[in-house]
Amino acid sequence: MRHAVMIRIAGLALLAGLAFSAHPAVWHVDQDSTCDTPDGLSWATAYCEIQPAIDAAFAAGGGEVWVAEGVYDEQRDPATGALYIKGGVPLYGGFGGHELNRDDRDCTLHPTVVDGSTSLAGARANSVVALYGGEEFPVVLDGFTARGARFGILIGGFRTAALSNCIVTENTEGYALCCMEGDVLEITRCVVAQNSTQAGIIELVNKVTITDCVFAENLQLIDPAFEVPAGLSVWSIEDLCFARCMFKGNKTLGWGGALYLGSRGACNVQYATVNGLIEDCVFTGNEAGYGGAVSCIPMYWPSVESRCVFKNCLFSENRASHHAIMVAYLPEFCDWKDASGKSSEQILSEPFEGEGDPCDGVLLQFQGPDFVNCTFVDNRSVAPDSNALIGYRGGSCDFTLANRYVNCVFWDNEASQPVFSWEGPSPVNWLSDPIASHCVSDVGLPWDA
Repeated sequence: MRHAVMIRIAGLALLAGLAFSAHPAVWHVDQDSTCDTPDGLSWATAYCEIQPAIDAAFAAGGGEVWVAEGVYDEQRDPATGALYIKGGVPLYGGFGGHELNRDDRDCTLHPTVVDGSTSLAGARANSVVALYGGEEFPVVLDGFTARGARFGILIGGFRTAALSNCIVTENTEGYALCCMEGDVLEITRCVVAQNSTQAGIIELVNKVTITDCVFAENLQLIDPAFEVPAGLSVWSIEDLCFARCMFKGNKTLGWGGALYLGSRGACNVQYATVNGLIEDCVFTGNEAGYGGAVSCIPMYWPSVESRCVFKNCLFSENRASHHAIMVAYLPEFCDWKDASGKSSEQILSEPFEGEGDPCDGVLLQFQGPDFVNCTFVDNRSVAPDSNALIGYRGGSCDFTLANRYVNCVFWDNEASQPVFSWEGPSPVNWLSDPIASHCVSDVGLPWDA
């Protein structure tokens, strides 16, 4: 009996191994397909449009969709003009139309373009690619160019999402890349460039990893009162990592030419960017009204340890009217009492319980990002006064922590003040001065005095 049981267990294990190693079902799309009765199950019977293949794979319980090279500008959803992707149906481009293995595709040799410029009944689509909510299965988009719509790639309400080897370009009005309300987001080897709108916004996602990506030459020339970058806005992320990314030539009249880090709800940790690492990245040639390279609005509950770190980064040739490298903005309301009459000092000393914003949207503690092994060269701030390369703006605040600079080089930069300035109706009450060690500057640093 024991021998029979062991044989049965071994057999079940073998079957399980075969199930997990089996190749997923594949549906094929080829714009040049002439099949009269396409089912997508081979290149010979490929669909000539992408949406029918996605729908067929989804109806069959999931599977991959392989799309051959070409410009896919067919008429799509009558309400939005978008191509709708689905969880559990990974979408891969870059095929020549003959491959039997996914690894044989070449996204450079066989560009696969989804065009939204006329896909909404001949008009510009709301978005090129879209997914809205409720997806429990992984969302995968790999090897496509998304161009020509108001929004480029728009996804929300996902468990996990992976965007790889994609180009997002020539989109207008909305966001080139918009990812909201998810658990895990990975963006790898993507280029977001030459959009006449903001490069992207990522908001309310627990973990975000962006690796080997380029954000370049995006223009956001709207009213400068809007705190909107030309590059990427990252709001309310619990765990954020950028690695080996390039931010180049982005331009906005507002805040943060390349990158805008912020959080919603001044005191609600649910809406705080808690931990961030921006490593081995380059910020060059970006322009803004405030914060040529980076704008920061971090608002944290003081009991939460939270810190963003720029490590091994280069900041060069960034330009701004104010603060060519970074501006950190603090709202002008730190002298306050809550509904019970407690002062800011009383609230600060008590643990936060419950939900919502207990301090009615008031900043309790600001902690700027740290810079480690960073180089700042040839950055320019052009305003004649109250201006520095790195600036802090806003109202009086009594609970501000200084950031740290370790092994940094400041060289050939130009501003009316050498590195730091504070702008506001009254000075900030620093709990500590900026902490610096092993930093070098051609003009001296404030902490050297």
